[in-house]
Amino acid sequence: MNDKTNKALEYVSALMDGEALTDEMPDAVLADEEALRAWHEYHIIGDCIRQGAAASVAGETMQSIYSASNRG
Repeated sequence: MNDKTNKALEYVSALMDGEALTDEMPDAVLADEEALRAWHEYHIIGDCIRQGAAASVAGETMQSIYSASNRG
């Protein structure tokens, strides 16, 4: 891995963490295939985590409704 890729991956991490955007960041990420791949993978991971959390909440809600309906 070269210095440009390392820097671009640092930018991907910073952007994912919500750090302030500099003028250099988007260009560096867009110019590096490995950084673009990391950006895409991080977003897929985030989507899976959010989807899993939503499914967990939905499952807990359904269990609560089911339990409440069987009490009465």
